[in-house]
Amino acid sequence: MVILGMLYTPLEREPEKPFYRTKSFLAGCRLAGVFLTLVLVSYVLYPDWMWMYFFSTADLSFARQISLLSGVFWMLYVIPFLAGYFWGLAFRAKNKMAWWTGMLLNLALEGLLLFTFWDRYRVIGTRDEFFHGTALSVTDFHLPGVLLNGGGILLVIFGIWQWWRLRRTEK
Repeated sequence: MVILGMLYTPLEREPEKPFYRTKSFLAGCRLAGVFLTLVLVSYVLYPDWMWMYFFSTADLSFARQISLLSGVFWMLYVIPFLAGYFWGLAFRAKNKMAWWTGMLLNLALEGLLLFTFWDRYRVIGTRDEFFHGTALSVTDFHLPGVLLNGGGILLVIFGIWQWWRLRRTEK
């Protein structure tokens, strides 16, 4: 989410406006909205996978799951997105190299996180399926894999389209 917050900050051209009304922030919000839609669909369809199999959602009441998800939504999605946006503006104000360094540093941290939990991320299923070795691989051609990989491809296409629209409006 930090990367999504930073992504469009080099195209910020409205310093006189409140940040939440700028084209770059709104473009980032739209991209984050598409991403969060995919995240929420994943939480509904594959909740144990989204919780990285650390606990079974079958053991939690619906109200408890919603309260946990609310906290996670703010801690892992909203706050990092906003932090990324403001960091992106601060880095961009220094120079392009600072912005690129910030993006690459965040990408490396995301990669480290993915590497650390790769054994849990690479398979989709229930907690029992994960611990019994029967969860499906995220890269195989099956409904969960198609949904997630297809959603990821759509996210990239949407992100590029947003970047192109912002670049076009600044000229």
